[in-house]
Amino acid sequence: MYILREANSLDDFDAFLALKSQKDAIKWSGFVTAPDPERFKQYYIEKILNNPKTHVLFLCDADEKDCPIVAYTQYDDVSPIEIEIRGTVIKRQYQGTDAYGELSRLTMEHHIHKGHKIFVTWASENNIASVVNMLKEGYIQTDIFDVRNLPLLGGEHRFFKFIKEIR
Repeated sequence: MYILREANSLDDFDAFLALKSQKDAIKWSGFVTAPDPERFKQYYIEKILNNPKTHVLFLCDADEKDCPIVAYTQYDDVSPIEIEIRGTVIKRQYQGTDAYGELSRLTMEHHIHKGHKIFVTWASENNIASVVNMLKEGYIQTDIFDVRNLPLLGGEHRFFKFIKEIR
């Protein structure tokens, strides 16, 4: 069983840094190395803990001792009814399990309870796992895209906008 909880202290920083430092997370974010721990801690404090518009939700595995963090999703409040997901990372050993689906389901429940009805996210057309998962979770791929540089994946990639609306 998984549970969801919001980042609200430095207690979870090390787990967040570990997820952001995974090889796949680095590649798909456009960086070439893992985050510098001290600089990333400042980012975490300023942009997540002290910014009312940016949030991180952690997925914890309640079946394991101490309920470890196994995934996160970072999002921005765009409006009272819309959020934009900025990034999602699943711990390597949980990839290919039900962790992504549970993170998505619990995140939707969390946001619907808060009154959000529009969910926006972006994915590279070359990140097949993400595209498949988003379509499976009910997102609609639009024709809108941004071109982003992913140096570890050979340069420019088109990131398409996906939208899910709850009625």
